[in-house]
Amino acid sequence: SNGIQVRKASARDVDYIVKRWQLIVGELVAGHAHFRPSRHAPEIARARLLTQLDSREERVFVAEEGKQRAGFLNASVYERSALFSQEEIGLVENLYVEPGLRRHHVGSALLREAILWFRSRSIRAIEAVTPGHNPDATAFFGSNGFDLMSITLLLDLDTAGGLAVAVFESNG
Repeated sequence: SNGIQVRKASARDVDYIVKRWQLIVGELVAGHAHFRPSRHAPEIARARLLTQLDSREERVFVAEEGKQRAGFLNASVYERSALFSQEEIGLVENLYVEPGLRRHHVGSALLREAILWFRSRSIRAIEAVTPGHNPDATAFFGSNGFDLMSITLLLDLDTAGGLAVAVFESNG
């Protein structure tokens, strides 16, 4: 739809994906001066991405409009706790759409391809991870049928000071 084609990523996409992944990480830590990616993060991401390209449990999709890359999505399958009825669950960990193409169905095309892949693996539930301070991403997933399940909160003990110690000690 809309001239957007989605395909499985290949080695020729690695540089593009790592650069865009760095933008995702930058957004994730925005406003959190105490959380910074390791200086080795791009090399680690590159190595992980290369293993994902050949993995049975992971898939990376790239969207293109014409000859230009429009975005990417990382999808994986993991085993869930025995407390849940779905033994395996799908995970959409990274979804990036080029700024000029947002709201042009690129994200939906990537998500649709990931859902087809999950279904081919008999996965019956999918989680999506997005920065908590990104209401556009939350709205996107909500408009695609995802329900808010949990919120992850993080406390940096180096910057929390005595408050964190007092709270943890008072719960004892």
